[in-house]
Amino acid sequence: MPIPFLNDIDLSGVLTLLNGTGYLDLDKNEIRQAVVQNLASEPASPLAGQIIHNTAKTDTVKGNGKLGYRTATSWVYPDMEKSVYDTNNNGKVDVADNSDLLNNQNGAYYLNRSNHTGTQTSSTISDFVEASQDAVGGALIDTNSIDFTYDDTNNQIKADVRIVSGGGIEIVANGLQLTNTGVSAGTYTKVTVDVKGRITSATNLSSGDLPSHTHTSSNITDFHTAVRTNRLDQMAVPTTSLNLNSQKITNLADPTSPQDAATKNYVDNAVSGLSWKNSVRVATTANITLSGTQTIDGIALAVGNRVLVKNQTTASQNGIYVVASTSWSRASDIDTWAEVVSAAVFVEQGTVNADTAWICNVDSGGTLGTTAISWTQFNGVAELVAGNGLSKTGNQVDVNVDNQSIEIVSDILQAKLDSNGGISKSASGLKVNVDNSTLVITGNQLVINSAYKNKKVTASITGDNSTTTFSVIHNLGTKDILIDVYENTTGYTVFPLIERFDTNTTKISFKVAPATAKVYNVVILG
Repeated sequence: MPIPFLNDIDLSGVLTLLNGTGYLDLDKNEIRQAVVQNLASEPASPLAGQIIHNTAKTDTVKGNGKLGYRTATSWVYPDMEKSVYDTNNNGKVDVADNSDLLNNQNGAYYLNRSNHTGTQTSSTISDFVEASQDAVGGALIDTNSIDFTYDDTNNQIKADVRIVSGGGIEIVANGLQLTNTGVSAGTYTKVTVDVKGRITSATNLSSGDLPSHTHTSSNITDFHTAVRTNRLDQMAVPTTSLNLNSQKITNLADPTSPQDAATKNYVDNAVSGLSWKNSVRVATTANITLSGTQTIDGIALAVGNRVLVKNQTTASQNGIYVVASTSWSRASDIDTWAEVVSAAVFVEQGTVNADTAWICNVDSGGTLGTTAISWTQFNGVAELVAGNGLSKTGNQVDVNVDNQSIEIVSDILQAKLDSNGGISKSASGLKVNVDNSTLVITGNQLVINSAYKNKKVTASITGDNSTTTFSVIHNLGTKDILIDVYENTTGYTVFPLIERFDTNTTKISFKVAPATAKVYNVVILG
């Protein structure tokens, strides 16, 4: 990042770039009145690119001293002897040594290919094209399939393809093609081919072309899989007792007929006096419209989901419904008043109602759609679990404390305070102890007393293309201040001449007056 100095820098000593890792970048500006270092001998530990004026060297034309530069391995002093010179500085060459020779050899020497190892373009070799064409023509060799002919006069190569008679290939005006075997184009299921694989006749299969075969289950690869995919209700009914080999029948519906199998849920309900229904996905938390898919208790519902509706403004609408794209209907297991009485259901998901159980507390004799229906959360099946910060032993729940930040004293949960920690408590609550000298509480905030704060003053300088010195009044009452000036647009710090004029005023001076509307910001800390 450049450091802009906006005033003169007087250098009375030596400017040194330390550690050999920096450089002086003039950003394409001029070097004026510069002198290369004069040495009577080459310096020790030189670097590639270093330049000196060696006063001990002698130039034949110009006199004592030669300009030298360092390569990666040695010093080089360009020798102007046996070359061209402008000895009287009039812009014209008046001395030329061996100007028509290169290494004491004339041009004919370098035309001989044996005397150089470089590369030449084809345009510089007079017979390159003809020689290349003759070389290509002489390299063509006939094969068993192609005959080549080279026309040296016209520089053309001709190739003729050899065709074996009866080989199934013929030459026509547009090129090579297969010989017609006489078979008409079409789709066939039975064909005859010759020894070369060409179709010589074609027809369709007849019944006599297929061999007879008797298929058994072992010859049908997916026979058993296909049978297993059939439903049991598609099979023949049993004619004897069904032995399940001590296995369970799962996922049964509750019985509705005297001869139906009874599920464990049905038996448990009968014993408990409750009529448990199939679980619902969610339960409502407010009145809803009983139609269309919607989001309830944070869950986006789909057609076919079961919903416990328990918060309707019209209480007779409460019950268990099945989601539909149009109007909802009551679930089939609770669509009569008798099925509503003592009904119980579990809720599967939801932000509020997930994993809860609900009981319908209505009496017999009501009318579905007319009599109000209410549901009450049932906690009898739930177990109290200690959450974060709590522990449970039997039926007792306790608060966990670390006796470092929180403690229990006389059966009261409270913050534990260090007597030397700077915090105390009173009837109004906890408070921070302050000395009202370095720290004070102002407006319910803990702050440093203004007498101990660093004070900052900011100002702006706007150029007018003529003023070079600007006064900034800070009124800090001291010259022990820090001053920074930066360019408003780029944010770069600049270095004008800064004068602490007195204890309340600073003067900023520029070598060149800032342009009109050019803004510099001044920051003063005291």
